[in-house]
Amino acid sequence: MGEDKFLWQDLFGKQIVAGGKIVGTIDSIDNFGSADIVFASHQGKQFSFPIVKGLVVEILDQLVVDEKRFGEVVCYED
Repeated sequence: MGEDKFLWQDLFGKQIVAGGKIVGTIDSIDNFGSADIVFASHQGKQFSFPIVKGLVVEILDQLVVDEKRFGEVVCYED
């Protein structure tokens, strides 16, 4: 694959960073038709969020997301 392309599986176990802070680790990614959904965890709490426009800032050794947009789309489990 080219350097600007990747497989979702390559991100499993990578950290998610928002606003310069680690907010979680990617457990899995699935697709339910309208968007890819990231399932993640942090300190024993599970959460998920869709990959939507304006969310992903950068993908290198971690997934860097826009903090404001992340707050708009993240769904925490109880």
